[in-house]
Amino acid sequence: MKKLIFATLTMLLTAQFSLAQSSFLKFELVDNTSGDTPTEVKVSIPLGMLEAMRPTFDDAMGHVEFEQHGVNLREIWQEVQAAGPNEYVNITEGDQTVRVSTTDTHIVVQVEGDENINLTIPLALGDAILGGENVDFDQVMEALNGMNGQDLLTITGDITARAWIE
Repeated sequence: MKKLIFATLTMLLTAQFSLAQSSFLKFELVDNTSGDTPTEVKVSIPLGMLEAMRPTFDDAMGHVEFEQHGVNLREIWQEVQAAGPNEYVNITEGDQTVRVSTTDTHIVVQVEGDENINLTIPLALGDAILGGENVDFDQVMEALNGMNGQDLLTITGDITARAWIE
């Protein structure tokens, strides 16, 4: 009986420690456009919980067309990977600027002007989605787990939003 109690306590403590170490996908949004009181949204999802969403993810990815209108996103992805760090788009019109570039580790989209948007997508996540014949859920999860402390999206302006892994 003592062994059973000890094993159960050990398992519970290990599970609790494991949960404490789990990474979360976090999202916060503040919308100041709706009058006097801003709308605030906060979402915190343990990455491990996303496993329960695998069937929905797989179904959704089955409907995504990676080749439309003569554009093959997978081929474009391969060329982006082969090119290495590069600036692909830089458009300036008045006070507005749009940039799309890659670093050694990320695709970076920046919009500066009335609203500022910074979108960073780790290349490992892009590779999990576009690197093979099919989207590999396990690679997507591995990429997300490796992004602890990284921002995925920041928006500043009338609407402020941030998505990150913690």
